[in-house]
Amino acid sequence: MALSQKNILVIDDEKNICTLFADSLQQHGFHVSSAGSIEEARKAMRSQSFFLIFLDVFLAGENSVHFITELKENSPSTQIIVMTGQGGMSLAISAIKGGAKDYLTKPIDLKKIDEISLKIYQASKKKEEAPRPQQSYEAGELVGKSASIEKVFKQIAFISSTDISVLIRGESGTGKELAARAIHNNSSRKNNPFIAINCAAIPETLMASELFGHKKGSFTSAVQSKKGAFELANNGTIFLDEIGDMPIEMQAAILRVLQEMEFYPVGSERSQKVNVRVIAATNRSLEEQMEQNCFREDLFYRLNEATLQLPPLRKRRGDIPLLTEHFLCKYAEKMHIEPKGISRKAMACLEQQEWRGNIRELENVVKYALSLTHGTQVEVEDLPERYQSPHEAKGYFSEYILENIENLISENGSKEKGTLYKDIMGTVEQVLLSTIYQKTGYNQVTSSRILGINRNTFRTKIKELGLDKVPSSTSQKKK
Repeated sequence: MALSQKNILVIDDEKNICTLFADSLQQHGFHVSSAGSIEEARKAMRSQSFFLIFLDVFLAGENSVHFITELKENSPSTQIIVMTGQGGMSLAISAIKGGAKDYLTKPIDLKKIDEISLKIYQASKKKEEAPRPQQSYEAGELVGKSASIEKVFKQIAFISSTDISVLIRGESGTGKELAARAIHNNSSRKNNPFIAINCAAIPETLMASELFGHKKGSFTSAVQSKKGAFELANNGTIFLDEIGDMPIEMQAAILRVLQEMEFYPVGSERSQKVNVRVIAATNRSLEEQMEQNCFREDLFYRLNEATLQLPPLRKRRGDIPLLTEHFLCKYAEKMHIEPKGISRKAMACLEQQEWRGNIRELENVVKYALSLTHGTQVEVEDLPERYQSPHEAKGYFSEYILENIENLISENGSKEKGTLYKDIMGTVEQVLLSTIYQKTGYNQVTSSRILGINRNTFRTKIKELGLDKVPSSTSQKKK
């Protein structure tokens, strides 16, 4: 539906109400059509699209609530406001449950009608004009556009075209299972099962049965035969999450499956062939575990045919707005509520948190905030209390410098004379001084006071940095 046509349909069998609506709404540039019956409404909707419909719940004395379902089926994006007289409240509530956005009681306040129409139009227009994420920005539910996550996307594309084993590494909450699913969904096995197993969540005594299944009577509680994860994943992919928590005795059995593509169900004397791709994940250092004899070296190299390293959220902070929008849309749909935005202040708070729990922590915070938000966007006060202050700005800046230090060292290492200190400090100083100078309207006194330096020092600095050339329109204000 093109919102360039600001079309509203009023369905009411009282002509004077339709006239009042038209006279009021046309002053705001809306094109108002009217219908006195359901059949007239159908005819109007066949000829044009409407972003908003006002529907009287009684037309010619009959209940018209059932018509809402038809309206939503024919035009899902159209918002419906029902109108009812006194005594029609139960019907109005039924209308809301049926898909109407809101209800109004008669007599109608035209000022309120104007406000509602303008608000819904702007919200619909914003949603329609919102830029769609580029295809390269996401792989399944992995979302982002930072250099580090784009590198992951490229690796997933390459790995997916092969059938090798993959070891996904990264901190808890970075999206290791999402990456595994993305590999599977882009592989030749995508139409076959994807079975995920959390090795840390299965008791050691039950792990063999969970992975390989068992035969009836093989142990006391085995009242019937059971298929294990490997058999269920046949011709597909099995994802072994937290592989570092797998008991070393079980690791030998996993190695056999990888090498021979066969396993023994518990209680069976016959091996069973299987064709699966194995993707494993860990948040531990398997190298350290090998040194401590807690992880088999041969299994490590068999799993590590390809490695995918997922970056923590603190190293891809530029993706926080995209991830936040993704989760806002995801949970608005799950909660069956209108999509909501987020204020700039609330977003600033999110962008500067530590995020030790990574993406999973951010997802939980957005979900919590969305459940408390009554307006059209998430505000600072909707966030959990500990997230309401952007207190990590200094840490964020330090980490940003550390993230890029290797590239800076490499670039300076190729020079005869090192200039690393000068390059970093010069860049920081220029950004700091130019920003403050601009924000104060090119006022040297105010700028030097905010920075806590002498005015003459400030004047010398901006001259050295070439920042003293103030736009002519503001030159009179700089002193």
